[in-house]
Amino acid sequence: SMASLTPPNPPWPEFLVEGHGDGRQAEAPAEDPQLARSSHGRTWAQYERPEGGNWWHCNDDGQFFLEAEPQDWKQWTCPNRMQDYWHNSKTDEFFFVALAAP
Repeated sequence: SMASLTPPNPPWPEFLVEGHGDGRQAEAPAEDPQLARSSHGRTWAQYERPEGGNWWHCNDDGQFFLEAEPQDWKQWTCPNRMQDYWHNSKTDEFFFVALAAP
């Protein structure tokens, strides 16, 4: 079920939580991660970082990027849909971000 979906093991060291000397990850967020289906048919999930900000992880192949340091990814706004989306300039992959609840 979606409720049991836990974030993948984060690939960068600052994610390690103090007190977890065995390398276990922090508990999954209470809310389900936001899922987005990309133009390449892949599923991206958004997770919060404990120190603030978000990161996206591709469930299909483990690729990821930080919103603060997105590298080849860039966030744009689609005027027709009044919705933001992320686009990768190298692969031409994109996915829409669900609108935040008011």
